[in-house]
Amino acid sequence: CVSADLIGQRRRRGQGRRRNGIPDFSDDLQGNDYEALLEFEERQGAVVSRKLSRREIQRFPTKVFQGSSSGGGNTQCQICFCDYSDGEKLRILPCFHDYHVQCIDRWLKDNTTCPICRANLADGNAVAPPTSDL
Repeated sequence: CVSADLIGQRRRRGQGRRRNGIPDFSDDLQGNDYEALLEFEERQGAVVSRKLSRREIQRFPTKVFQGSSSGGGNTQCQICFCDYSDGEKLRILPCFHDYHVQCIDRWLKDNTTCPICRANLADGNAVAPPTSDL
């Protein structure tokens, strides 16, 4: 019978997914039951990304750029691509990348990652650079 063959194929496909480590959630969401969707979200976690508050952004340390003592470090903001000038204020992220304060603060209002290395700055596990090294 054709329908029996289709059912057998679907079952085999579902088993293959489970064997490969990819869970089969088709049973969880049958009929678009609202309660099942809420339960599924609780198991999987919310998808909404968290934003950094102004206070969290301001906790990242700053330094004043001094070209002669930069030690061969980065001399250009990788957001606006302008060279740093002596006396400009830079913000240093826990991943040690630095940017103009205005540029990175604007970036961090909408993003929670470093523009260069994509380190997650919202997880609280990021290590801030020691202020003595700045």
